[in-house]
This record gives sequence, structure tokens and C-alpha cells, in this order.
Amino acid sequence: MAVNYGSKRVVTGAHYGLRDWLVQRATAVLMALFTVILLAQVIFTPGPIGYEAWAGIFAAPWMKFLTFSVVVALAWHAWIGV
Repeated sequence: MAVNYGSKRVVTGAHYGLRDWLVQRATAVLMALFTVILLAQVIFTPGPIGYEAWAGIFAAPWMKFLTFSVVVALAWHAWIGV
């Protein structure tokens, strides 16, 4: 006769479902879009790229918001990947 000791283990951390798959694809698209935009800004900036040019690229409010969004997306993307 089999005896069950303890309770059945409940795994709550990993979902491995459609939602996680979609989130990872969406965050990857956002990060790729950010990379393309940043590369375009760097390539089409006239003259040498020094501190002033980098500060100018990230000075616009939309770029600040996009950078913050990409940092959050990167963290979420990595969390699902782990």
C-alpha cells in the first residue's frame, strides 16, 4: 500500500504559456526597434560623436521614455528567459 507523505508540490513561478511567449516576442521587437532608432541617430549625426552628441540624442522626452521602456522590457525579457 502506498502512503503519501506531505502535500503535492505547487509550482507557481514558471508559466511557460502563450502569454510569456507573446511578452518575450513583444519585448524583443521593442528592443530591436530601439536599437535601429539609436543606430540611425548615431549614423546620421554630423561630425564626431562626443559627449554633447550623446547627450543630444537622449535629451528628447520621447527618447527618455523609449529608453526607460527598453530597460523595463529588457528586465522582463530576461526574467521570462530565466
